[in-house]
Amino acid sequence: MNELGKTADGPISRYLNRPVSLLITRYLSKTRITPNQITFFSFLLSVAGAIFFMLGGYPNLVVGAVLAHASSVVDGCDGEIARLKHRVTVYGGWFDAVLDRYADAFLLFGLTWHVWLVYNAPWVFGIGFLAIIGSFVNSYTADKYDGLMKKRLNQIPHYFRVGRDVRLFLVFIGALLNQPLIVLLFIALLMNAENVRRIVVLFRAQRSEMNQLFARIREIIEGSLVPEDPIHSRNTLEWLLRFEPDADVALRIAAVGHDIDRAYGHSKTKRTDYDDYDAYKEAHALKSSELISTIMKKYQMSTELIDDVVSLIRSHETGGDSRSDLLRNADSVSFFDVNLPFYYERNSVDETIRRCVWGLKRLSVEAKEVVESLDYERELGEMVTRCAQECK
Repeated sequence: MNELGKTADGPISRYLNRPVSLLITRYLSKTRITPNQITFFSFLLSVAGAIFFMLGGYPNLVVGAVLAHASSVVDGCDGEIARLKHRVTVYGGWFDAVLDRYADAFLLFGLTWHVWLVYNAPWVFGIGFLAIIGSFVNSYTADKYDGLMKKRLNQIPHYFRVGRDVRLFLVFIGALLNQPLIVLLFIALLMNAENVRRIVVLFRAQRSEMNQLFARIREIIEGSLVPEDPIHSRNTLEWLLRFEPDADVALRIAAVGHDIDRAYGHSKTKRTDYDDYDAYKEAHALKSSELISTIMKKYQMSTELIDDVVSLIRSHETGGDSRSDLLRNADSVSFFDVNLPFYYERNSVDETIRRCVWGLKRLSVEAKEVVESLDYERELGEMVTRCAQECK
């Protein structure tokens, strides 16, 4: 029974509400009451509490506070019953979340109306609006915030969370102390401050995960047996940012990892397995995209981002749209900037010329001009110049 709590429980739920709700659940588990019925009953308690708030006067404020807190406690029973009886459903969780939002709106508007009856001033509704909208956004941000924190549970047993349990407990305490204005203002400030905190936490987490992803890709490429591969990876990104300083993150990942296939020496795509050079390049791009996809999934990148990067890498040799063409140009210019001298050392003059012509033909006019402006040793420079003239 004690294991029915949730890792996402806030401090009030964990230490105050949950012990009471478990006692209620122990009794309810012997009945035929369903989790959804408990959810609806909790909602009715909140509506009743809001009505008492709106009636005005301290006695009604206290009754409303007790009903609001009772609603918060009972709100934990539906999930406990569902987990205990193995009746957890997607609909049940969604139904609970929807009624919780309505309940929050009723209670906070009821408290706002109570304060307005006392002060009869329009600014009261401004505070009430901030409290309600802050509470709604707090609930909206909870999913991603809880998801992030659950990933860190191997490092910390619990995590800091200001949510609905804290909000309703503040309403309860503030009403008992006959300080509805102070508690309404405090909720407005606290909820919105918590939302800002979550935005910062999630932004930093995303940036950290992205940095780890880039570091992992670079680490793999550093292990390539081809000496220029790590330099080419970094240089392609540099050329991408020269061509497009505001290049999006998918393009940047693709620029760094587009040739990652070559870092897997034992299983990399081999030129000797293909009679046609274009077919080899296509297979190489496909293998690199699959490897990058696997790595990005391990770092829990979004499906949309993974699909975007995969698409870019698959088409980085041929282009096809503005972003793919941009990546192709950056990759090709980097080949001439970094790889060509190494390629010339390992291959014949005829093969080097063939590769230069192949690379130049797929470049944009702007990128060709960049290649022609690069500095080479005399023999290699003359070769590139002849190839460039042949492609005009």
